[in-house]
Amino acid sequence: MWFVGRCYKCGHPIAFRSGQKTVTCRRCFKRLSCKKIKILYKVETSMEASAVMRAMKLRKLP
Repeated sequence: MWFVGRCYKCGHPIAFRSGQKTVTCRRCFKRLSCKKIKILYKVETSMEASAVMRAMKLRKLP
């Protein structure tokens, strides 16, 4: 399972897998704790997570 949220420093979309402890934001390079990221979407595959992040960047999804 994949989770999609936003970086709590800059707001950039972030995708990470279940069980992952940290993730690095690609915009601000901040190392983030996955427990602190507010999960906005839950998807099954990385392809779906990528599509959701793309839509978030285009402001089609919150």
